[in-house]
Amino acid sequence: MSDQKLAEQKLDLSKKMESNFVNSFRYIDDIKDALFWEDQVSAGFVTGYADSFLNLVFRFNSNSANINSEIQQILKHFTDLQCPASWFIGAHTFNPEMVENTLKNLGLKKAALAYSGMVLDRSKFQYSQSLPELRIANVESDSRIKDFLKLLQIGFNMSDQSIKFFDSYMQNRLGKPQREGWFVGYVNGIPVSISGYFIDAGVIMIHSVVTLPEYRRKGYARMLNEIGIFESSKFGELPVTLYGSKMGENLYRNMGFSDLYVMENYLFEPSVHQ
Repeated sequence: MSDQKLAEQKLDLSKKMESNFVNSFRYIDDIKDALFWEDQVSAGFVTGYADSFLNLVFRFNSNSANINSEIQQILKHFTDLQCPASWFIGAHTFNPEMVENTLKNLGLKKAALAYSGMVLDRSKFQYSQSLPELRIANVESDSRIKDFLKLLQIGFNMSDQSIKFFDSYMQNRLGKPQREGWFVGYVNGIPVSISGYFIDAGVIMIHSVVTLPEYRRKGYARMLNEIGIFESSKFGELPVTLYGSKMGENLYRNMGFSDLYVMENYLFEPSVHQ
């Protein structure tokens, strides 16, 4: 396969992966305080909460000479609500260098951790042998939701307000026909690891991977990811993707994931832009 053909395939998969990420927020648009918007120029999501990952700009497409004022108009969503936000620059952003420079000039700072898009090479993937002390359960009840969210809050340093928001979302989705799932791993009855998957835009996305610090490097996160791959693959052998952190890179590479692309993240703080 030519280098150009391979680059085109990677770009296409990157766009599908990013669309999966964006579309996951459409499902929480009906939760109180949440607004999803999308037009020809931009797509975003805003709650006004104090966590930047619940106030987002997913893409921005403009080659206008007025790009500075256009971006400032979008940022006004977050200034008015006095909330922080994340502005992503990825596969769906037209002229990313121009957008990046504009965001920098407006005072936004690049996040220390970028979103590293990775895809699974199924030919390198093998399921692990079971770990007898680990019991994995589907999230399908109030108590399981509480256990899942307890670890999610620890892993992603979420505010109580955001956890209540995700509780409303998960409660709303339980028992409905859907192409998503969440899992909790227990050791001696203690929830120690979580993972989830979401299917959309022709790809499977593994997400929300958290393991309590004292239970890491025991194979638990891998087992949670594997159950997500197994369950999601019942809908078809779609590409399996995820956004990996530096901490999780070795785990994902050992499972057969490889780098696909990087989605940069710029942080907006309203107090800096008043």
